[in-house]
Amino acid sequence: MPSLNTRIPAFSPQRIFEANYKGFSGGLNTFYKATEIQKNELVKADNCMLIGKGVVTSRWGSEKYFQAGSGDVKYMDVYNNLDTSTREILALTDAGYLVKKSNASYTVIAGASFASGCVASFTQIGNYEYIASSSNNLSRYNGTNISTYTPISRPTISGGASYVSGVSGTAVWSYVVTAFSTTGETLPSAPVFINFGNFDREKNIVNLAWSQPSTASTAITGFGIYSGLAGEETLIATVGPTVRSIVDNGLPLSSTFAPDTDTTGGVKAKFIKRFDDRLILAGINNDPTMIMISGKYPFQDRFNWQSGGGYVKVAPDSGDEITGIEVVATNAVGASLSASILVFMNNSIHQVVLSYITVGNYSILNPTVQQISVAGASNFKGIKNIQNNTFYFGNQGLQTVGPEANYFNILRTREVSERIRPFIDSLSDTDSQEVAAGYMDYKYVFSFKTLKQTWIYDYQRGCFMGAWQTPFGITSWYEYIDDNGDFHYLAGCDDGFVREFSTLYLTDSGTAITKQMTTKKEDFDNWGVLKVIRQMYLLFRNVSGTVSVNVVIENRDGTTSVIAKSFEVAGTSGGTGWGTDLWGSHLWGQSNQDVQQAEPDDTIRWLNLYKTARTIQIEVIQTTAQSNFEFAEMKMSATFQPEGSISSSLRI
Repeated sequence: MPSLNTRIPAFSPQRIFEANYKGFSGGLNTFYKATEIQKNELVKADNCMLIGKGVVTSRWGSEKYFQAGSGDVKYMDVYNNLDTSTREILALTDAGYLVKKSNASYTVIAGASFASGCVASFTQIGNYEYIASSSNNLSRYNGTNISTYTPISRPTISGGASYVSGVSGTAVWSYVVTAFSTTGETLPSAPVFINFGNFDREKNIVNLAWSQPSTASTAITGFGIYSGLAGEETLIATVGPTVRSIVDNGLPLSSTFAPDTDTTGGVKAKFIKRFDDRLILAGINNDPTMIMISGKYPFQDRFNWQSGGGYVKVAPDSGDEITGIEVVATNAVGASLSASILVFMNNSIHQVVLSYITVGNYSILNPTVQQISVAGASNFKGIKNIQNNTFYFGNQGLQTVGPEANYFNILRTREVSERIRPFIDSLSDTDSQEVAAGYMDYKYVFSFKTLKQTWIYDYQRGCFMGAWQTPFGITSWYEYIDDNGDFHYLAGCDDGFVREFSTLYLTDSGTAITKQMTTKKEDFDNWGVLKVIRQMYLLFRNVSGTVSVNVVIENRDGTTSVIAKSFEVAGTSGGTGWGTDLWGSHLWGQSNQDVQQAEPDDTIRWLNLYKTARTIQIEVIQTTAQSNFEFAEMKMSATFQPEGSISSSLRI
């Protein structure tokens, strides 16, 4: 019999461990293993998106907005007719016609057709919509039809060049002349040479005369004179349309070389952007590294130096080509304008800053180029400005370029797609080249036509969700704001239709959207022991239809993906409180939490599981049409089994 002085140890209840999930604002993370991600991250988020503090819900559904033609919808824009105060949604498809929305169908705009498979883009300045295309010269739409530009021939140096006076030498100076039109500049004339000139140009006086091209004189707006060593001629002067000769008494050379593309007929270009009151062209036919800058409004369709325009070649010897352009704000040193041009190539990004130099009596545009990154863009449709950053997609994933913190004249690039790296690595070159993106509702939405998948980068929460699987491929995106101020998220598709995505739609034109989300594999911060999973609490909101829930565990012998429990949550018109027995100290450890009354749209489920497992995770699946759910929070509790409780079959 124990002594009366023997002390009996106090009862020590087994410790209960809790895992609380307060939303999923971290989004999708497939880069880390399912046991390594954070509680606010997801292993899978198919056809899902986030609202509020990180509540998982269905993605936008879609309905047909209008038919734009057949094949891929290549590009969309809104034309604002300043004469009639009307607005038109424009689209170009593989059918080869620019069309405008007409109820659920379209009206073809007369004046031009475009090759199927061409690359095209358009933008508006003044009362004109300018259309750039790899198959057609630059054209414009005035609210009635499309008009194109007439090219002019290049001039001839008829009278040659004569050496008037100076100190002779051994230099051979070359002269060429170009003609300007309202849209651009001709190729240079055949060169003429001054032999025995002095290398010091100020010691030479040369007369130069030329004849008018075989074009109506009204089409010519001026001439450009270039001089230099043979093959290195640069602009020394521009003169008016009636001038036919010039005296070069040592006019200084510039950094502007004679053009190697005739732009008087409206250049063939893939990409067009508005730069304040100018137009920027890139993806020039036969000159894939050139960008062209127009004069200022009302000379926005003139790309010659005389009208305040110009051009520059970006990395011309790199073997690369321009894949897109974007206009961004700049505080770059030496910039004459408040914006600069980002030029994207397959394997690099360059910044073009505009300033001016004086040549004779003219101020000539002087673009300068600086490389800022070796991570390029694969498609111009993936380039989007988002606040003070530019997002773009390339073979290294989703990247951003923007000003360095505290150094606004320095641009930096950064990858943001690390958390979906396995998906990025799985993409083919074709997939990357098909990317089409939009920015709407604070989300960078990017789609892949052949895969029929769309992913989103949630800009507010800094996370990814996806994949959105659609029964059609998406080839372009556009955010349209109607006359009432309502936003419409429009997707051009590979079947010739433009579709609208909205939270108002719960299907894709009647096709059910299958939603599936999977949480992390919870090990209660101890992966080496088995647990007894006790209770689980789930908080749903606004359930319509039926939601299937699977409780998935790794059991004692190491078998993974074991469904320990399955149940359904049906939509209900009310909610229920936690209840004192379910949330008090009896079933949830030593908690002193007050009773919590559910909101009217809350749907709460709890279960006694009492399963032995090493890890546990939740799958939420919904497959029926016209259904939705919001999964807000989750709690679970467990006790640990002793060390060595894992199956002996796993022991070494």
